[in-house]
Amino acid sequence: MNLQRIGILVCDEVAEPLGTRHGQYADMFTQLLGTTGEQFDVQFFRVYADEFPPAVDSCDAYIVSGSRRSVYEDLPWIHKLGAFLRAVHAARRRTVGICFGHQLIGQAFGGRAEKASQGWGLGRHQAEVLANEPWMQPAASTYALYAVHQDQVTALPPGARRLATSAHCENAMFVLDDLLLGVQAHPEFGRDYARAITENKRGIAPDSVIDTALSGFSETVDASLIAHWIVSFLRGETPATR
Repeated sequence: MNLQRIGILVCDEVAEPLGTRHGQYADMFTQLLGTTGEQFDVQFFRVYADEFPPAVDSCDAYIVSGSRRSVYEDLPWIHKLGAFLRAVHAARRRTVGICFGHQLIGQAFGGRAEKASQGWGLGRHQAEVLANEPWMQPAASTYALYAVHQDQVTALPPGARRLATSAHCENAMFVLDDLLLGVQAHPEFGRDYARAITENKRGIAPDSVIDTALSGFSETVDASLIAHWIVSFLRGETPATR
């Protein structure tokens, strides 16, 4: 696929003062995609404020961001976004969901997302790759990303394939129909922002979970690797197309 225009469906804003210090989702995804060394026309749509693309073919492919909201909340924009993703899928345009976006893909296509019995997932989490797809290049047996979530996809949509799992999140990454990719953790989060969000969970998440998460920020994550996987997936890349 000739991937030129990527639409980022932004599902939240970064609250102050973190927004001023670390940037908004637009900044984070622009930086993430930049790590691939490629240039794209990136369009941002604040779907949480009911700003949607005018048509499913407004962009070549889409990325759905994270959010403080839960996908099972009865909010008009969440219902509308689920319907938009189903229309994008019907038009055979690829979509990647991150955290909330991952969970919304799960829910919108017949799976289930809910508060997980494991509780909060915070800090650096490592996932085991269960299946290597052609677009997962360079190949890896594990990857690590920053996690900030209480909800999880607890039941995959019919026909979905689990690609990665972790000790905290069984469905850490999945693919559906080779058109929809869900990634629970956050490749777009930088270390400082992920640490700040973790610290802000005091009084919300258990101190022991926060303290454990904070102890792991000295280790690196694989954001650039996942960025390459995302772009290759959105392009529909296989060894034969390289």
